[in-house]
Amino acid sequence: MTFQWRGALSVCGAFLFQLILGTTYTDGNMGPYIMSYLHKKVDSSQLLSSTIFIATIHPICQGSMIIPSGYLESKIGPRYASFISTILILGATTLTYFTIKMSFMMVLLTYGIMFGFGVSCGYGATISNGVQWFPNNRGLASGFVLAGYGLGAFIFNPIQSLIINPHNNPPSKNGFFEEDGVLERIPKTFLILGAIYFTVQMIGCVLICRPSEQTVSEEKPVEEISLTPLEIIRRKEFYLLWLSMFCTTTSLSFVSAMYKTYGETFIRDDRYLAILGSVTSIFNCLGRITWGLLMDRFQFVNCMRALTSIGACLLFTMPITFIGGKIIYTIWCMAVYFTLAGVFAMAPAACSNFFGKKYMSANYGLIFTNNIACGVIVALLTSLLISRIGYNGLFFILGAFCTVGCILTFVLEGVLNKKPNHCEKNRQINKVP
Repeated sequence: MTFQWRGALSVCGAFLFQLILGTTYTDGNMGPYIMSYLHKKVDSSQLLSSTIFIATIHPICQGSMIIPSGYLESKIGPRYASFISTILILGATTLTYFTIKMSFMMVLLTYGIMFGFGVSCGYGATISNGVQWFPNNRGLASGFVLAGYGLGAFIFNPIQSLIINPHNNPPSKNGFFEEDGVLERIPKTFLILGAIYFTVQMIGCVLICRPSEQTVSEEKPVEEISLTPLEIIRRKEFYLLWLSMFCTTTSLSFVSAMYKTYGETFIRDDRYLAILGSVTSIFNCLGRITWGLLMDRFQFVNCMRALTSIGACLLFTMPITFIGGKIIYTIWCMAVYFTLAGVFAMAPAACSNFFGKKYMSANYGLIFTNNIACGVIVALLTSLLISRIGYNGLFFILGAFCTVGCILTFVLEGVLNKKPNHCEKNRQINKVP
């Protein structure tokens, strides 16, 4: 089989694998169902706002384990690292059938922590694999692989809602679903999802493989440096990339976790909001590919500057969407996902360009630790401030985060321009003058 076809199949396998990892974006859809079951069947003191802890525990666990996962991938290869991820996600999903009948903390243990660890094992490995196959088109390769992550909610949001709430019963005035038929279907949904996730991920595992040195040399990639994780933590561009990604990821994480809860404040249609989650995931997917292509053509700092500027404008104006109802809210959500999700395609490519692709999985794992801080910040903002300043105040804070991310791109550009040695060749790849 030719290099191009084998590489294409491996990248397609990584895309399929990321499709399941991207079901973390369904937390906004599943959260109200999970909290409704716990509130009605297990513990009546549970609050709907606690859904944010499910959404934030995923990036915290993913960020905390992605560095050792990167080292694991370098030792055993992307296929076996992906297989370990498959087993963890299968266990996390199916065990939630039992833990949801016990307590909220047990749900956090399985559907939150265990699932997050599973995502971390396969996330960096599949991205790095795509970049290794196509080193001259890193932005496009990482963007295509991560498009699967963005597309996960498009496929699984409606599946989840169709299984749990086939008759589109609306939540009660307090936001909880209280119809017995809806509640009884929630636990078994995790068994069905577990079976689907396992099947899709195993297909991905079969297709994924690491390119040999001979096949990579055929692509004639640009000569570059190879910095280890211990070396990049002594470089300013690492911290600037970490901070700029943190500002953007925090904003997107809040929207993905709370879009349904916020939407329910003025839209009384559960099925519509579930469909909205699916539609926005298409834009999440397209945004990653589009920004990845732009990353290959233009400067990273210019692309990131545009991304954070647009994101800030969208978040500052999000509170006015209730005026236009479903239509305006839908347009804004699609635009937020299309814009902010681009950072997940550009950051891995920038990491590879700045520090080399040899240790990319572990290096990107270091940058991805921003998700730990992101998860903590989003949880604190929601639990401590939402009752005081409301959603409008939180959207203003998130808009400010994106503004800070935009300012950081100017600082990063100055740092890159001053590097005489290690980044000289990578500046040429990045088209930084």
